[in-house]
Order: sequence, then structure tokens, then C-alpha cells
Amino acid sequence: MDINSSNQGPRIRPQDLVNAKDIECTECKHTFFTPVVMIKVVSAIMSPNGKEVHVPIQTFACNKCGNVNKDFTPEIS
Repeated sequence: MDINSSNQGPRIRPQDLVNAKDIECTECKHTFFTPVVMIKVVSAIMSPNGKEVHVPIQTFACNKCGNVNKDFTPEIS
């Protein structure tokens, strides 16, 4: 891996991906995904400005069946 001199961390080169593991859809085992956005609503009581807020969260859905792997959704604790 190349080390980037900025604060962005190490850069991954295309040849580093040759042995990288493909992620599969947990439902159909397909390996292609499309970026999608899920939207969370934060109530006015919890919002820092006292108004209801819609928060977009980018994730990925399977190109074949539309499933969103559990690992792709944020853990809320």
C-alpha cells in the first residue's frame, strides 16, 4: 500500500484489491451493489435546534434483489 503524505491515511492501489474479499448479498449472494439513501427522522425533542430533522444516511442495496446487508446499516446505540 502507498502511504499518502496528507492526513487521509493510506491509499489503496488497484493491485492491492486482487486478493481482497468480495462482499456478497446475504440474501442472494450477488456481488454488485447500488448506492441508496435511507432517511432517519430525529424528533424535535432530540434535535439540537428543536425542530424535526431528516438525516440522510448513504448505504448500499443489492443490484439483484434489493436487499441491504445488515452490515451496511448503522448501529444505533
